Amino acid sequence: MNNLRQLNTACEQSTLENGKPPTALGDLVGPGKFIRTLPVCPAGGEYRLVPGDSPASAKIVCSVHGSQEELQQRLRGTSR
Repeated sequence: MNNLRQLNTACEQSTLENGKPPTALGDLVGPGKFIRTLPVCPAGGEYRLVPGDSPASAKIVCSVHGSQEELQQRLRGTSR
């Protein structure tokens, strides 16, 4: 959960600073960027950036856990 939160916060910050959402994880991760190194999913998943319908709706998802919202719902036991 924390990895997704950190990556999505970096995505939001990038959007605010640049006036447009990032187009790839490489825009967020690396020396001198929002996150120094890409977090590792504890379940072996891969993180990817999903563009949204509007600049503010871009988000990061995990191939194992899905989005931050989906993971929060599953952890609460209220999955749709």
